[in-house]
Amino acid sequence: MDIRDTTIDAIILKSRDYREQDKLLTYFALETGKGVAIARGAAKPGGKLRNIAQPFCRVSLTLSRPKGGVSFISQGLPQSSFVSVDADLSAIVYASYISELSDIAMPEHRPSPRFFALLLTVFSLLKMDDDHARTARYFELRLLQELGLLPDISACDHCGRALMGGSFHLSPKAGGLLCATCGVGDGSPLICAGAVQTMRRLVDSPLVRIPSIRISAPLMAEIESALTYYLDYHLEYSSKARRILQQLLD
Repeated sequence: MDIRDTTIDAIILKSRDYREQDKLLTYFALETGKGVAIARGAAKPGGKLRNIAQPFCRVSLTLSRPKGGVSFISQGLPQSSFVSVDADLSAIVYASYISELSDIAMPEHRPSPRFFALLLTVFSLLKMDDDHARTARYFELRLLQELGLLPDISACDHCGRALMGGSFHLSPKAGGLLCATCGVGDGSPLICAGAVQTMRRLVDSPLVRIPSIRISAPLMAEIESALTYYLDYHLEYSSKARRILQQLLD
């Protein structure tokens, strides 16, 4: 995609050192989707782009003409910071996890105003809401919806068993639920009907209701296990940030 002196509204997903004094930024923009750009001098103290080269920030970026397939940032203006470097460690690691999944799952240069709004939502929730795990589960489900991979979680895909009780598999092979009987040999972890119903509430509830959804530790563990298996299967990737989270919470 040829971007020439274009100003975009973007969320910085990742910032890493590039050469001696530059930063390589991965962002998701409202107008252009996911992209990568170089912020010259952003790694040195006093660099004019240093304040926009931080992850988990919303910024206005002006991109110059690409050279060798990579754009350069000619101007940048910070708008808001969702998770600062001195924030709670849990918030930082969860923000890293959300950014990593976004980077892996979303194709480059494919705009999605709905996904941009989702990122604004989840980063704002990390800043305002102490239940970071609930925010992560909400994001995972909405990400699957964005990718067209959200499973049918209304009943068993094979026999039609309703969510009145018992256990189910969230099967990526079936693209939905399988009851314990129909899912023998499926390989996906079992989750109880209550965990499935909680996932449905997370998917169906408006943003303002998310902080009021109470999830017990056992249910959260089941939902996390099921969604981890489902995401890893479809993305063919095991999150590094998720492993850090597991070490942090153990």
